[in-house]
Amino acid sequence: YLTSPIISNGKVYGVAIISYAISNQSSGLGLISLNILIFYILFVLIMIFMSLIFSQSLITPIKKLSKLTILERERVDEKEITYPYREDEIGTLSKEIQKLSLGLKLQIEQLEKFSADVSHELKNPLTSLQSAIDLIDTNNISENKKNLLINNIKNDLKRMNQLITDISNFTRLKAEIELEKNEYIKLN
Repeated sequence: YLTSPIISNGKVYGVAIISYAISNQSSGLGLISLNILIFYILFVLIMIFMSLIFSQSLITPIKKLSKLTILERERVDEKEITYPYREDEIGTLSKEIQKLSLGLKLQIEQLEKFSADVSHELKNPLTSLQSAIDLIDTNNISENKKNLLINNIKNDLKRMNQLITDISNFTRLKAEIELEKNEYIKLN
């Protein structure tokens, strides 16, 4: 209650009393405002918590894929590398990284085999050339055999030249095939 004396010409004639109901209405508005503020703060906290959980559900598998690519690059044993299986976009990304890794491993194996074959094919004529030059250098052979060795040297040089041309053509053709874009055709 709020009270105030009623005074006129210095005499008190009564007391004015203001009912509690007016102040009760303002405290009810205050209580509603407080409840709305608490709800808003709670809502913001819940949203922050949910966004942290959601971001972790995205970041954790991407970090795992990143670690797997590092293991692939370092050529760790395939038994230690297990890609995550999921039915969403991250699962699709995982499958594509795995396919890319297998394709690169296959390309590396083919390149290693190819370089071993090339070095073997080039060493044979080089060894033959070295032997022929050593024999000619000794001057202990007849002119007829010397001419035969010179013909062998010419043939080995032609063979090496043809091998180098074939290697060059093969690598150029393989690069063109690898870089060519595939075009999908609908057969309806």
